[in-house]
Amino acid sequence: MVTKFGTMLLVVAFSAVGLAGCGSGSDSNTPGTEAGKTGKIDCAADWPAHVKANPQGREQEFRTVIKVNGRVFRDSRDTERVVESNAERVVISTNGAAPVPKTRQQFLDSCGKGGLAGPSPEGTMEIVERSRKTVTVPAGTFDCAYIKMRVTSNAEGTTSTGTVENWSEGDERSGAIVKSITTMESMVTTRELVRRG
Repeated sequence: MVTKFGTMLLVVAFSAVGLAGCGSGSDSNTPGTEAGKTGKIDCAADWPAHVKANPQGREQEFRTVIKVNGRVFRDSRDTERVVESNAERVVISTNGAAPVPKTRQQFLDSCGKGGLAGPSPEGTMEIVERSRKTVTVPAGTFDCAYIKMRVTSNAEGTTSTGTVENWSEGDERSGAIVKSITTMESMVTTRELVRRG
């Protein structure tokens, strides 16, 4: 169970970093971005959207609740501040800690593989639903691009499956995520925007 738990946290991290465009599809293997379309993830096109969704100076507070077998395992609030954002890297500081840079290449290496830190080469993410939805979170009510992905993550010989749902403010390619729900095995993680400064 420890291995599966670790694998699930990688997927949770992937959905929580504000990859607003993750899942938008314009490559030749993917249908268009109209509501209801499914397909593969276009990672190369999604890097500019990630940069746009994380402008330098943006500060946001999120509440994250992790439940395992229906019981609250963790309930926390995190403040994220974008300290640098350009075509080559996005640097975010969480709760005033040392900033963590994410380069374009790191983004491309991890995007669509069901993990963020040390992605599994066998992991996959596949879009199963796209639509427009209104969502209410502590920061307000937002008209969002909704995307649901089926996730498989393999780590250390253990396979975990589940879903990731993201509600992105505005459009799915350039909007910032205001809510995400990641369900992996017996673990459910809900992350909601509390405020934006």
